[in-house]
Amino acid sequence: MFVEDCAEAIKRVTEFGKIGEVYNIGIDFEKSNLEVTKIIHHTVAKLLKRPQTEPQFITIPDRPYHDRRYHIDFSKINRELGWQCTTPFSVGFALTIEYYIKEYLQEQNEQENRLQG
Repeated sequence: MFVEDCAEAIKRVTEFGKIGEVYNIGIDFEKSNLEVTKIIHHTVAKLLKRPQTEPQFITIPDRPYHDRRYHIDFSKINRELGWQCTTPFSVGFALTIEYYIKEYLQEQNEQENRLQG
């Protein structure tokens, strides 16, 4: 879920929610960890203008009692407060990765400037 959608949900709950009620927030989008990892790999390669290659993974055994799926029912916040996610997963994900790459590159430049300084 994109951070702006999360912030909007929290705002909606604080303004219109009932005190003591629980409101789950979520997005109607389900991917496996492996699928998300591949999306990260391809998004980073695209943003850094690197060749699109298939990611290489090392598989390890799952931990005991590993959850195969995380899913919550967030229909209550939509029904009672009219909130739903508005940012498509692919858009929010790309914006998030782009933000972290920009922050990382800025930090690298600042470190280089301090060293040359």
